[in-house]
Amino acid sequence: MVLSSSLVTLTATNVMLVGNIPIEATEEGLIGIMKIAGPVVSIRRMFDQDSGAFKGIAHCEYATVASAQLAERNLNGHILMARNLRVMALKDLHEQEHARAVFHAQVLALTHDQIKALPEPERLSVLELRDVLHCDLLKAKK
Repeated sequence: MVLSSSLVTLTATNVMLVGNIPIEATEEGLIGIMKIAGPVVSIRRMFDQDSGAFKGIAHCEYATVASAQLAERNLNGHILMARNLRVMALKDLHEQEHARAVFHAQVLALTHDQIKALPEPERLSVLELRDVLHCDLLKAKK
């Protein structure tokens, strides 16, 4: 069995994930920067559920996919209050999470014989990953 971490192609998105935002940044200030790339429909800043503190990340929805792509190209690394913003398509994050989930499912589905047939370094890596995944599954059931 060959393990695959290939990504599923999703359609382009008009929603960007913006990270590394200074805690002191206001919503208005963030909109002011993000609208450089085009009309902003909405900004949704993320807050900690327990403390209510701003987490330094936000979703920025643009009116068009073209504006969102322009933001990703031109605003990624833009400096705001001495911090480099990280701007990436939200779909990229979903693709990464999906690929990780598919790979983990493949690892968990391997039989003992399939694991034994793997070369030594890969076999040890797969066994370690399976242990971690099994622990995570047990924690999730609690």
